[in-house]
Amino acid sequence: MERRDFLKRGSLALTAPLWTAAAGCASVGSSPALDTRERIGISSVSFRDWFVTTRPATAPAGPRSLDALSAPQFVAQELGIRKLELWNRHFDEPTVAYARRVREAADRAGVQINCVQLPGDMSNPEAAVRDRSIAETRRWIEIAAAAGAPAVRVDTGGGANVPFDVRVTGESYRELAQHGASNNVIILVENHGGHSNVAENVAAIVKHVNSRWVRSYPDFGNMPHDSTARQIAFLNTILPWAHMISAKAEVFDASYRHTSFDIAPLVDAAEAGGFRGVYSIELWTARTPPADPVRATRVVMDTIESRLRAIHSSSTR
Repeated sequence: MERRDFLKRGSLALTAPLWTAAAGCASVGSSPALDTRERIGISSVSFRDWFVTTRPATAPAGPRSLDALSAPQFVAQELGIRKLELWNRHFDEPTVAYARRVREAADRAGVQINCVQLPGDMSNPEAAVRDRSIAETRRWIEIAAAAGAPAVRVDTGGGANVPFDVRVTGESYRELAQHGASNNVIILVENHGGHSNVAENVAAIVKHVNSRWVRSYPDFGNMPHDSTARQIAFLNTILPWAHMISAKAEVFDASYRHTSFDIAPLVDAAEAGGFRGVYSIELWTARTPPADPVRATRVVMDTIESRLRAIHSSSTR
């Protein structure tokens, strides 16, 4: 993808400082016409038991076997979704050559690989450990670029016994941002364990780096579940820099109603805050995943799309 085309599609704020609320709204932009399906993506994590590389040894074989080459056609045909986020563990080969094959498969299916999920240890107090994690992430940034992905999710790391130091973590992401810029790949900081479990830490990292190549990636499922108000407060803390949202869903009952928390008010809050990007659905729970992940995905899709239609139809009256 040419740089100018990428910048247009990424809807990045190129002029305002990234820590302003105005920048957050400008970065996600607005669309003159609402196409709810274009704002829905899916993570390959949702079907992890169907991928040979991540299927638990005790899990029964799924109705199909997926890999990074077949997943794009699967999500396009089964779900009508055209944006696929790939877990890096779903690449059979961690190479640029294989990633190019993934991009070719995605192009044939009319699907964009819009993000690659990576681990990370950017907060480790030992410089040598951070350096190894940065080097491995730099390699994966190149792989993601070859797959056509305009973004990678990189974990902060950091344990409960390690104090958060924004200078240490921020400088790690600054180095990744430089490599991301040279490959047209945005680095996403998701609230995904370690120091990123605190919303203010995510915001501090993005502010410290102060680069359009480092953005936030709010995850609905990794926010406090004890009240919707606390979830929304967490979301609003990191929303101004959001490039994508992980619309995580967890536990479903026998009728496939999502019971962990209410997704609808979170979509409402994101839209009210100016978000106009992609909601990437991810099914994840430490308990037994839904027996039919396709059906569960459709439930989440319906929830998101119905809220988007309601919100934006009322705003145009």
